[in-house]
Amino acid sequence: MADQPYQPPRVRTIIAAVTLFTALLIVLCLLSEVVKLVGSPFLYIPARLGLVQLVTRDEVRAFDLASGATVLDFTRPGRYAVFTIDYDLLVLTDGVLSAHAAPWLKLKAQGTGQSVAISFIERGLRPYDTPLAKGRPIFTFYIEDPGRYVMTYPARNATVFVVPDYTTGKEKTIALAYLLQIAAIGLFLTVLFYPRLRRYWVYQRRIAAERRQKRIEADAFWQTEIRRRKEE
Repeated sequence: MADQPYQPPRVRTIIAAVTLFTALLIVLCLLSEVVKLVGSPFLYIPARLGLVQLVTRDEVRAFDLASGATVLDFTRPGRYAVFTIDYDLLVLTDGVLSAHAAPWLKLKAQGTGQSVAISFIERGLRPYDTPLAKGRPIFTFYIEDPGRYVMTYPARNATVFVVPDYTTGKEKTIALAYLLQIAAIGLFLTVLFYPRLRRYWVYQRRIAAERRQKRIEADAFWQTEIRRRKEE
């Protein structure tokens, strides 16, 4: 068989390949944000039913760590979480956690100087983490008395986000809500597309049966021809 001549790829094929590669690269670079954006719509119904509370945009506080200290005014008691997307800061936090050392973040009441216990969040990113804060949560703390608090940390060029933590303790409820909604979507898609898929499968089985029948007929024909020629 002669070798086929080389055919250079078409411009349209090259553009499609570059576009697909770029899209995949963007998704990989922003994977944490993509995961949260995909998961956040599943919190709408649980929030409407009062099963979970959603973080609002005005509750997100972002600040740079370059100053070494920040004064935060907490108007409501409750649990809060600290998010970051900075890679070096995430590596630093994981290293401190692995070494069983104290968190590098400190929080004290401005008036009394009383320290607030800060704990590591050892889990990774979850789809129900708020998309309003970039990255994943690394610390959590509980404010008992509203007021002004001083947060101190090693000065570095990175940004962190402090948001109310409405999901801790409700993970099972959220997971169940996710499963029920995914099951409902799966059922809806099945009802919507199953008739078409069934017709397609029936059509494919009919085509396969016709091909098998033609193959059987062709084999029988050639067997007959071979026997006839031998007899001649």
